[in-house]
Amino acid sequence: MIEIKILKKSNAETLKAVNHLMSQMSLGPPPPKEISPKIFRDLLAQKNLNFLTAESKITGKKKIIGILSLYFVYLPSGLIAVIEDLIVDRPYRLLGVAPLLTQKAISLAFAKKARHISLRTNPQRKEANKFYLSTGFQKQETNFYRMNLSK
Repeated sequence: MIEIKILKKSNAETLKAVNHLMSQMSLGPPPPKEISPKIFRDLLAQKNLNFLTAESKITGKKKIIGILSLYFVYLPSGLIAVIEDLIVDRPYRLLGVAPLLTQKAISLAFAKKARHISLRTNPQRKEANKFYLSTGFQKQETNFYRMNLSK
C-alpha cells in the first residue's frame, strides 16, 4: 500500500530518505550535495509549499519511496501552482507512485483554485514527458531562460 502525505516535520530518517531520492535526479542541474537539517526545516516551513511524500509499507515498515514539491505562487494574474522535483526511488518506478503523487498535487491545486499547474522536464526524459502528457498536461511552446547564480 502506498500513502501520499504532506510532510510538515522532518526527522533524521526522513531527511536521509529525501537526500537519497534527490541523489537520483538526472539530466538537469546537479542536485545539492546534501540537504542540511536546517535547510530542510526552512523548506518545510514555507507556507506556499506542499512537500508530498509517497510512503510504502511494502517492506514491512514505512519507507519514503517518492517525493513531489508543489509550490503556490500568487501573481497579479492569479494563483498558479508549480510542480518541481517529482522523484520516485528507482526500484519503485513504474509501479504507480508518480501518478499518485501527481494526482494529489492536482487535487491540492484544484482545491486552492489555482489557475493552472506548471512543470518542466528535460526533453531527453522520454518516459517523464510521456507520463505528463498522459496525465493531462499539455506541452507549451515557450522560451525558458535561466541565469545561474551559483558558481
